[in-house]
Amino acid sequence: MREPLSRDAVIVSAVRTPIGKAPNGTLRATRPDDLAALVLTEALRRAPGVEAAEVDDVVIGCAMPEAEQGLNVARIASLRAGLPVSTSAVTVNRFCASGLEAVAAAADRVLLGRAEVVLAGGTESMSLVPMGGHHVAPNPHLVASYPDAYLTTGLVAENHARESRISREAQDAFALTSHQRAIAQQVDQPWQTAGERGHGVDGTAVEAHAAAAACHRQPVRYVRLHVAAAKRLERGPHRHP
Repeated sequence: MREPLSRDAVIVSAVRTPIGKAPNGTLRATRPDDLAALVLTEALRRAPGVEAAEVDDVVIGCAMPEAEQGLNVARIASLRAGLPVSTSAVTVNRFCASGLEAVAAAADRVLLGRAEVVLAGGTESMSLVPMGGHHVAPNPHLVASYPDAYLTTGLVAENHARESRISREAQDAFALTSHQRAIAQQVDQPWQTAGERGHGVDGTAVEAHAAAAACHRQPVRYVRLHVAAAKRLERGPHRHP
């Protein structure tokens, strides 16, 4: 049996930018590294007593790390945010869970005593970098031997729901509960947004988005997407790597 760790990892501040509507939203031309820099700066501001020089590492998740969000986008964003050149930074990729993976990795570093202060999050612009990137080039061997490796999230979700017999009603009830919990949290402990501070790092105004005051009591009705994988894509565990 493993002994419990003697250290704790805590989140001392959290911030996000408004979500735009790809590819025609108001943030469509805003660079994702600049958006990341904005939240890094604001996250530090909201952590009283923590100075930029104390940050040991910056971990940023990005699902399609190329072009405006390419190279080591975590490093680029940290420099744009004014962190010292001596602060290290790393970009991680777990597709849709990239930002969550970044936070988990940061927590692990703190728990293991490898860092005291870590900035972590995610950045992505589906307006500037399309899903799959600008040049999709699947591995020919996997395409022939295990095409499930390239299943999209939508198909994976459909397969999971079918195999685990998760009804539409159960999914709607879960979604409704999630929305109710989020709104209850916003009412009890309102979050500020970076937009309330005024402008982004490039001078672009970022407006705060107010939380919804109430939630519909009827189950959330989403537009159902009828997607079915081809027979050759339906074998295997249907999970992303």
